[in-house]
Amino acid sequence: MFSQALVRVGLLAEDPYSSSSFHAQPLWRIASGYGVRTGFIGLPLTHPASTASGFIVSDRFHRRADRVVTLDREPAVSPTSLDDIARGVLAEESPTRELRVRFDLLPWTGESGSTVEADRLHHRLARQLASIEDVQLLAVRYAGLDAVGHYYQRYARPDAFGDVTEEERRRFGRVLDDYYAYVDSLVGDAIASLREGDLLLVVSGFGMEPLTVGKRLLERAIGDPRFSGTHERGPDGFLLAYGTPVAAARQSRGAVVDVAPTLLYFLGLPVARDMDGFARTDLFTPAFNDQRTITFIPTYGVQ
Repeated sequence: MFSQALVRVGLLAEDPYSSSSFHAQPLWRIASGYGVRTGFIGLPLTHPASTASGFIVSDRFHRRADRVVTLDREPAVSPTSLDDIARGVLAEESPTRELRVRFDLLPWTGESGSTVEADRLHHRLARQLASIEDVQLLAVRYAGLDAVGHYYQRYARPDAFGDVTEEERRRFGRVLDDYYAYVDSLVGDAIASLREGDLLLVVSGFGMEPLTVGKRLLERAIGDPRFSGTHERGPDGFLLAYGTPVAAARQSRGAVVDVAPTLLYFLGLPVARDMDGFARTDLFTPAFNDQRTITFIPTYGVQ
């Protein structure tokens, strides 16, 4: 529908959602209602940050260019007692210096560039805050791979474009693969930290494909000619599960809406019948499932 192009030329206005936009209870509030301490870092619709049990670092926290932890006069970290820790992480050396990856093409003035910076920031915050707050449910978003994929798809898949020069391949051909390796190292850190009985879910909501010829021409005319990857026609996402409760198998196709019910089941909490997804008990070993019973409630209601 070319909606982003219509925004760029001023025919449509973009009005972002916030944490006050929910009409249903988000997962962290459901879990908090049962006394489960949660930590959420960088997930969409978490600004302004507020939580009843545990902590939240909002999805806009990484945009801070200074050393304060508020944005638009609203808290980007909750509770405020964690402000000093968040400031300390913000004050550290620029994370991209550790990546050994060239990001010449990313637009650093917008969200694409800042999400790359955010991945290392979110990872360090997760390690520090989770150890202090002792949460039972920790969720961290790493969005930099999406930004790198949008701008370096052209060089990772030169056969799909046909006009990539040898010099461009030399300079940028490994960028996307190298960033995958970096994100893999973050997942490796999480796997190494697992204890007996812990569960780690690695969730990718969608894949990416090269822009069609028509969209490439449109980007060159009114958009960003460096933009080369799209989620249209892209492959499905995936879910990987790690931990001692997980059954070793390749499970049947699922959906992203299964994640929340599955986590509620893992935590021993009831699943609402009006949830879109369902608990994937097949992810777990028979020994784990023998200790659990799926319980239901009609709904978790509105916020």
